[in-house]
Amino acid sequence: MMDGFVKFMEAKFIPVASKIGAQRHLVAIRDSFMVTMPLMILGALAVMINNLPLPFFQNFMNSIFKGEAWKGFGGSVWNGTFAILSVAIAFLVAYNLANSYKKDGVAAGIVSLASFFALGGATGMSSTGLFIALIVAIVSTELFIRLMGNDKLLIKMPDGVPPAIAKSFAALLPAMIIVSIFGLIAAIFAGFGVPDIIGSFYETV
Repeated sequence: MMDGFVKFMEAKFIPVASKIGAQRHLVAIRDSFMVTMPLMILGALAVMINNLPLPFFQNFMNSIFKGEAWKGFGGSVWNGTFAILSVAIAFLVAYNLANSYKKDGVAAGIVSLASFFALGGATGMSSTGLFIALIVAIVSTELFIRLMGNDKLLIKMPDGVPPAIAKSFAALLPAMIIVSIFGLIAAIFAGFGVPDIIGSFYETV
């Protein structure tokens, strides 16, 4: 019976799972979270140490540092890990997704990051803005890839210009268009009484 179940899973489930696992957007998200994994582990440890429910540990640390100043360590580590999680994901997902298209990952990541903040990312840099960061990264990168393929939007520099400068000018108009779109979306939401898109979405969910 077990052999039959295994054969059924191999025949029906594994091919579907393989296709899903190879989907470029999901791969970009997976790879991005793998990069941030050390930060999340460190942040979780810092939070755990700060809030360890052991009275003798808390009293011991308070006696050494003459108060709760020692918790500043955990707070600082949290600021460098979980507090910037959405920012990191907004860049990394766009970077990995653009690379899967064989395009400039750094430029796509910067555009995604700018778009995230244009949409109000400053209020959701931690995990509160994670879902919005994923959406912005995917949408902005897909737009970036398509706009970069439009010759009418490419600013070509003369021969002899350093490659880094030429790449920057090539992405200039697509970047401006994409960031402006997200800025316009934020303005429209604000006009309907939703000035904080990320905070409102987080509270609703």
